[in-house]
Amino acid sequence: MLKKLSHVFLIALLLLGTASSLLIYKAYATAGILDHRQIKMSSSASGATNVMYSVSFKVGSTSNVGGIVIDFCAEDPIPNDTCSTPQSSFNTNHATTTINNPIGIDGTFAVDVSSTVQTMIITSGTPVSLTAGDTVSFDLGDGSTNGFTNPATTNTTFYARIFTYTTNAGATSYNTTTHQAGTYKDFGGIALTTTAQLSLTAKIEEQLTLCLYTGANCAGGVTAQYLGDANHILSVSSVYANANAKLDASTNAANGMIIYASGTTLTSPQSFTIAPIGASSAASSPGSEQFGFCVGTTGGSVNSLAPYNFSNANCNAVTTGANTTGSAQFAFDTSSSPNMTTLGGMPIASSNGPSLNTVLQLAYMANIAPTTKSGVYSTTQTFIGVGKF
Repeated sequence: MLKKLSHVFLIALLLLGTASSLLIYKAYATAGILDHRQIKMSSSASGATNVMYSVSFKVGSTSNVGGIVIDFCAEDPIPNDTCSTPQSSFNTNHATTTINNPIGIDGTFAVDVSSTVQTMIITSGTPVSLTAGDTVSFDLGDGSTNGFTNPATTNTTFYARIFTYTTNAGATSYNTTTHQAGTYKDFGGIALTTTAQLSLTAKIEEQLTLCLYTGANCAGGVTAQYLGDANHILSVSSVYANANAKLDASTNAANGMIIYASGTTLTSPQSFTIAPIGASSAASSPGSEQFGFCVGTTGGSVNSLAPYNFSNANCNAVTTGANTTGSAQFAFDTSSSPNMTTLGGMPIASSNGPSLNTVLQLAYMANIAPTTKSGVYSTTQTFIGVGKF
């Protein structure tokens, strides 16, 4: 008899278990599944603040949607399971987080005051009618001044449970303490994770080029320059120019570069000199002592400076030989502060920022007077490039 009763009791338990399973299945069968669901974080860095969480899904049921609940849990994405905050640092910042760029729901949907640090409740006074398969998407936060605070530990997986409700009252009835969802319409689970950030470093060296040459290009090097006729002799009746010398200048300095020049006027071993033109540019005047130069520029963003920059085009038009100065004007400043004789020289060209290669033509001119003393006159000029990094 006892054995028979035991069989009856076992059958009863089996029937009860089957009934419970049917009840649970029925409860889930009434809800639709949110498809193509995702939450994109604007940053996956652990502990990041003001992070925008972009939510997107397709509704599973044709019905009104008046409320949406997104519950963030440490354990799993299963409805009504235990749900604890994904680390104490996680925060939806519901009091300040805004809804932006809504699709499928109108602008009346907003974060509800009953939201918590882990549960975002979104409601609208006017539910929207959606058809199964319609897309709903919106951004929570703007990624700059408001948004979520991520879990503080790197490589932390956490979960989101998304529920839709036909009314806002259904959403606000969500129990944020026990995390029981109540009667929802559609549901979908999502996994999220924080990740380590990859740090990349590249070094860019400071660059500065200043190359003086008299050949076809910088590789051609420098040779001696002469002013005068084929025998390097100056005459009273002719003006002589030499425009063979050039400078290549470039830099990646944030504030550009300055080119300084220093030197003396043409001087003989007996210390006789040809008078420098001075701080004000002047055209050639055969029959009177003059020595000076102008600077023409081509390409890049380095520009010549006063008093050597009178008409860039005219200086670039100067050619080497007798009476070839055209309309160019020249200078050789020995009186300003600084000037050509100052230690370190004076600025003759500059740029205000990084510059591709600029070609600076250095055109020199010399005239003599009938009383200019005989001798071999020469000078050396030095050029210094300074980058303003």
